[in-house]
Order: sequence, then C-alpha cells, then structure tokens
Amino acid sequence: MAPYTLRSISDTHRELNEKKQAVSEKLRAAQEPQEKGEGSIHSSDEPQTSQPPPSVQPLRDVEPREALKVFFDRIPLDSISGLKNGQVVELEARDCVGEAIKSLYRCRIMGAPLSDKSCIGDVGVTVGNSHIGVVELSSMVIWALMELEKVQMEVGKIGNHNVTTENRVLEEADKIPEENGFLRSLQQHSTLWNTKVASMSRSFRWVPFLPVQPGDTFLRALLLLAKHTLKVVPVMDPIGKKVTGFITEDTALRLLSQCSGLEWFDAIAEKALHEFNLHFYRFEDNKSSRGMLHLNGANTVLDAVSYMWEHKAECVPILDHKSEKIIGNMRVTDVWILLDNADVFKRRRFAVINFKDFIWSMTLQELLSIDIESNHARTRDEDERDAMISPAALYLTEDWRPKMSDVATCKLDETLKKLMWRLMRVHADCGFLVDEDMHMLGLVTLHDIITQFIPSLTQFSQAPPGFFLT
Repeated sequence: MAPYTLRSISDTHRELNEKKQAVSEKLRAAQEPQEKGEGSIHSSDEPQTSQPPPSVQPLRDVEPREALKVFFDRIPLDSISGLKNGQVVELEARDCVGEAIKSLYRCRIMGAPLSDKSCIGDVGVTVGNSHIGVVELSSMVIWALMELEKVQMEVGKIGNHNVTTENRVLEEADKIPEENGFLRSLQQHSTLWNTKVASMSRSFRWVPFLPVQPGDTFLRALLLLAKHTLKVVPVMDPIGKKVTGFITEDTALRLLSQCSGLEWFDAIAEKALHEFNLHFYRFEDNKSSRGMLHLNGANTVLDAVSYMWEHKAECVPILDHKSEKIIGNMRVTDVWILLDNADVFKRRRFAVINFKDFIWSMTLQELLSIDIESNHARTRDEDERDAMISPAALYLTEDWRPKMSDVATCKLDETLKKLMWRLMRVHADCGFLVDEDMHMLGLVTLHDIITQFIPSLTQFSQAPPGFFLT
C-alpha cells in the first residue's frame, strides 16, 4: 500500500503544480498588455490600447484570501489522487460500545461514520442520508475509561474487590493477546460493554456528519472544516450512497502546503505569527507556563484523560516540573499506547493487580518512556512515513503514530509556513507557541491555521469571474 500511496501523493502534488503554473502564465499574459499600454505614448489620433477584460484582472488587484478562495474552488476533490485508498468501516447507532471499539481496533481504524438505520422510512430519511455523525475510537475509549473509573470508585466504597476473580481474568487474558488489558477489563463490565453507541451522545457529542461529494471542490471541504470546526469531512459517493474516504484537517494542511510558491499563499504563510489576529492564543495573558492548563511528568494518565474529557481537549502539554519546558504532549489518539502495547499490560501485574489501578497509577513520564521504546523499534525512513499518509486519512496505526515526545514548537517571530512544515514533519494536530526560554505561551491548532487562508464567510468574493479558469 505504501508505494501506491506515495505515488498518489506525488500525483496530487504534480497536479497542483501544473495548475499553479497555468494560473501564473495566465496572470502574466493578462498583465503584459496593461504594462505595454502604460509604457506607451499615444497621439490623439492613435487608437488607445485596450485594457484587459474585466474577467481577468492583475494579481495585485485581488486580496490573497479571495484569490485563494477562487483557486481552491477550481480544484475538484476527485482530482486528489488516492482519495479512495482508505478502509472505511461504518458503525450503527445500535451497536454495542464494546463491539464497536473491538471492531475499529482490530481494523486499525481511528473512526467511522455512524448511521441510524432505525430511522429509515421516516419522512425524508433514506439509506443514503441515515448517517448521524462520525465517531472516533479515541472518544469511545476515553468514555469507557472514565466510566470504568466510576465503577472503580464505587467498588472502593463497597470494599468488595474480588482478587481471585481478577487473577482468573489475567490468566484468561494471556490466551487472547489482542484483548489484554483494556478490552478484557471492559468486557468484565457487561453494562458498559453493551451500552449502545447512540447512548454515548448523552456524555459527548460526536463529529457532525457533513459530507462532500467527489465532484465538490477543495474549497467546500475547507469551508466545512473552518466554519463548523470539524476534524474530518466524509466524502460520499452520490451513486452508491457510501462513504469512500475522508478529508481530514491533516489532509487539508498538506494540500495547502503544496500551494507554496503561489504569491497569494505566500503572502499569508510568510507572515510572522505575531502579525496574525491572536485570537488563537489560548494563554496570551501569561508569559510563563505557570498557571496554564498543562501537566507534568509526575501526573498520572488519569489526570491527562480527565483533563481531555472535562475540557473536550485534543491534547494536553506535558512540561518538565523543574524547568517548565515542554517535553511532550498526550493526545487523545495516544490511547493506542494503552490498547496496543503488550508490555504495558504485562507490567501491570508487578505493580498492582487491577488493570484500572495500574493505568491510573502510571505517570505520564512512564508513558513517555514506553512510547519512545515502542516507536524506536519501528523507526522508519521519513519518506516511507509520509507515504503511509493517505488522503483518505482516517487511518492510524502504530507504524507511524507520532511519538508523544514529538512536539511542534514555534516562536512569535517565526512564520506560519514554518509552523506548518513542523506540524507536518511530526504529524501533529497542534503546535505550541514558546518564548525565547522555551516556556509555553499557548497553542495553535490545525483549525486555527486553516482559517487563516479562508476569507470571512459573510463576505462576497471580490475575485472576477473566470479568474482561475485553467
């Protein structure tokens, strides 16, 4: 799969370069007559040089965001090679949480469209529009972990922990390696395991299902990501009424970066971060990391999971408790370490008997060390890692999951483009703003970056019709 995906990415890059070259040539051709006309002296008897038609204006007359808006509206999604490479598994609202987690985990998939087939037949509801959202594996796992914590607290109050039963569970788990630890522990609580996926909406809201079609443009996907703060936009086949792939924020960032070299793109991306509207700073009122929403290596996994659950956060920075410099970050996707690392589950019996007790007592520093060890064993060439990132990118495996210690940092005097490249290099979904002493000032998400290239949705496009007809 990797060589094909690499070719897909190369094809997409080549297609965008061809479009950029065609647009640039058209602009030069439009500007040459005007420049010749301005440099000539005509007598009153000579005919005046005609101006370029209103359908083609010089680049300097178009605001960069508006120019990009029209440019992106000329890139159909079906021109993005490899868009249908991904493996799309669908879940139903009536599926059990335990089986849903198990299914996605075995398929190595981070999320899936969620449909409610029970509503088919209602007014206006058909098989093609029965989807109600996109649910992430990490969200379901964190929900289950928090519910297990509640159960554990109740057990603690009752004081009725059955050690013999737990030892039996550990022995049985060894017979099924892929169901060690979390899945086995969840299965022992039938109420949680059998909870319907639809019932989880009372605890958290899944991603809205706002699809695009292959014939739609890249602009439409960008507008959906920006306006609705989505992390993923499904691509639905209008004929088969099935989801064939996804446009994720990471995919959008990589496609945006391929516009490097276009004046309209560089006019925005080459700006220093301090030149932007600083609405995306989360901690602008404090120039040190003190008092900020962060954790240090001595905090437990429970602290991180609870923080992300309570604040609906995608990640939490981990600071060194002495220097207060950032040493890593835990993302919601890092639950794969808890699900997928056999060493973690083997070690638990040396510390405590109960799986939940072990997870909650493990420190973030220990988790960082385990993550570094597991990633070191699977180090890949950077080109090979990039080749594994498909435009159908709701797909994440341990083979290229970013390390917790891989963080993208940027200073205020560095450019937005530099931050974009750093985010892509470490495959991160947020970057951290730091001062000269590497103390954290705030964070920038992929959504924050994408919105910098999109004009206000309330403004009408000022770019002339046909400006990018190439």
